Amino acid sequence: MAEQKKQQGTQDVNQLLKVRREKLANLQAEGKDPFVITKYDQTHHTDEAKALYEELEAKLLADRAPVNVDGMEEQEARQAKKEDYNERRAIMDASPIQVSLAGRMLFKRKMGKASFANIQDLKGKIQIYVSKDSLGEEAYEDFKKSDIGDIYGVKGFLFRTMTGEISVHAEE
Repeated sequence: MAEQKKQQGTQDVNQLLKVRREKLANLQAEGKDPFVITKYDQTHHTDEAKALYEELEAKLLADRAPVNVDGMEEQEARQAKKEDYNERRAIMDASPIQVSLAGRMLFKRKMGKASFANIQDLKGKIQIYVSKDSLGEEAYEDFKKSDIGDIYGVKGFLFRTMTGEISVHAEE
């Protein structure tokens, strides 16, 4: 029994290595060798970017009270929260904070024409939002082929999601 599990584990690792080597060969054939040393113009670390956003948000939204949903039906409360989010987002998007971050991808969630990923640099983690509309089809397809552990450089603007997480809307 233990021998079967060991053999299964070895087969899984061999299959994973085969897939990764195929991806590497495809990248190199496309002229996108990941082992070429490149410099990336990083303007902020993740913790600095989050602090900048929170500072601007506190300044721009200081006079706005949180939406009060007490006594509302569930659907009505959800709509009120959504409208409040959209208003706050419009105020913040009028003064975008452009950032250029680099880090290792820890997590990726694909959802059709848009995806979320978390990247980590030496100062922390941040979520990135990647969409086909913002990046273009070729860059988005390249992103979808990427693996956890890959190192990415992301340029875009900061925003807060409906769940409250500060994220980077990738433009490049």
